[in-house]
Amino acid sequence: MTRVRNPDGSPIDWTDVRQATWGELEGRRLAEEAAEFLHEHVPGFAGAFLADAAVQLGIRESRRVVGEYVLTGDDVAGAARFPDAVAAGAWPQEYHVRGRSTEYRFLPPGACYQVPYRSLRARGLDNLLVAGRCLSADHHALASTRVMAPSLALGQAAGTAAALAARDGVPVGGVDVADLQAALERAGAVLG
Repeated sequence: MTRVRNPDGSPIDWTDVRQATWGELEGRRLAEEAAEFLHEHVPGFAGAFLADAAVQLGIRESRRVVGEYVLTGDDVAGAARFPDAVAAGAWPQEYHVRGRSTEYRFLPPGACYQVPYRSLRARGLDNLLVAGRCLSADHHALASTRVMAPSLALGQAAGTAAALAARDGVPVGGVDVADLQAALERAGAVLG
């Protein structure tokens, strides 16, 4: 029901404190506006009220780590396969375009893409993993991977890798990928 954008319709740059502050205030205003609309126009909401709002706006995209591999929009659209896959996704590439429109670019029916472990490993840092919106991915790949299901799968992969690294006394860059994949599959993860 709401979409927070700059007054000119452009996306908010969350690295700019003025834009971020304006976005937080605008988000709360829009939440109140949406609640009032529901209250006045939707059956069953006559007695409803807005009790609270999130502490922070949900941010679709900001900073990302550059990893050992940068997942691309072409990887997503082409249902890419990787030998070091630790997660899979099938959500379309979802773009919030000017105004309140959303553009979807769907994968072929039945297709999914894989995310390689290398995209969780920060380039040049042997003991740092990233997941979710921080994944090493370009804008077009992130248009799919940033949603809940892939983010949860990536978090499970990062956590499992960290546990294996701790167990084996190695940095996360030294985790055996086959062991990681086997542990994920034993836990019910779908790798593609």
